[in-house]
Amino acid sequence: MRRFSNALNHSLIPPSLPSSSYIIPVEVVHHFLEDFRRHGQDMGACLQGFELQDLTNTALRESVAGNHTGCLVIDVAGWTNAAEHLEKDDVVLSIDGQKLQNDKTIPFKDSDYINFEFLMSYHFVGDMIKMEVLRRDAPREEEEGAALQPLDTFHTRNLTWEMQKRHPILPSRPQNQGFLMVGGLLFLPLSWEILDPDRSTRALRSFCECVRRVYADEEVVVLSEIFPHAINDGYLPPRLSRVLSFNDEPVRNLTHLTKMIEDCQGDWMRFKVDSNLQQTIVLDARENAVWNATREICQVYSVPYYKPLPPMRKEGEEGVEEEQEVPPWLRKRGGGAGMGSGEGGGRWWLGGKKRAEK
Repeated sequence: MRRFSNALNHSLIPPSLPSSSYIIPVEVVHHFLEDFRRHGQDMGACLQGFELQDLTNTALRESVAGNHTGCLVIDVAGWTNAAEHLEKDDVVLSIDGQKLQNDKTIPFKDSDYINFEFLMSYHFVGDMIKMEVLRRDAPREEEEGAALQPLDTFHTRNLTWEMQKRHPILPSRPQNQGFLMVGGLLFLPLSWEILDPDRSTRALRSFCECVRRVYADEEVVVLSEIFPHAINDGYLPPRLSRVLSFNDEPVRNLTHLTKMIEDCQGDWMRFKVDSNLQQTIVLDARENAVWNATREICQVYSVPYYKPLPPMRKEGEEGVEEEQEVPPWLRKRGGGAGMGSGEGGGRWWLGGKKRAEK
């Protein structure tokens, strides 16, 4: 192992730079090579899909597990394989035959203990995980309709499901970089490529290191920049402020935020961002003010459109006739389309001009 590390050190680091060495555990190397043997690539760590709470407190443990030892399931991601078998408030007693302690540890080697996530990391995508859980029986109904708690309120179950590939909520580099610019507010899906110390807060970096995906299509949407305009005057939140909600509706991803904004029929567009300085941003949507401002900002800053335009269909390419899109600043309130200046519909871009067909 030392020769392997030294070989990497001498072959990858130029002689002009100070040499560095790294210690790689043998288990990590074995897992990496076995992953390549099975799948032809490194699939990475498996998706866990659930969260546990320790039961070191006696009162808590006795109330949910009686005299058993284990940990309480406090959350299960609904889109994972685990959700088909595991339930919230189950008590996990063992994983792959290893007895789970009240502090989330399992036996390791001779007399040591280690966090159960170490055991989870040993699995490969496609492996079957086996888990023994304690589940509380549902109350039985008497004929009169009153709930009657059964005498034996707990029973054990043996669960098995297939481990999935983990899809990090923050990609290293997005495949298609989307954006949304409304009233001078530029929204982006966050990725590690744009999350750097100079442009982000410590709180955001800490959040991204520990966040777990709740939905399969979930993204972290951030307010990246504000293009100055009268409609957003006075708003100066930190760069890359995480967007929490729009009009009190939690934001799932950039596509979700775009649809909510485009469908907004109220007088105000209210954004809640995760910032210590400013947590609420409100834009005036009365009489199309926010969209008229967006059009002006697009012209001033040479932004082609307030969101990415879909790719044009090549000449002669067969397919369904593309639906005409009218910019929001030319739409009537209530969803209708007002075609100002007598110009027809079609694909629009900067300043309301038609985008030339290729």
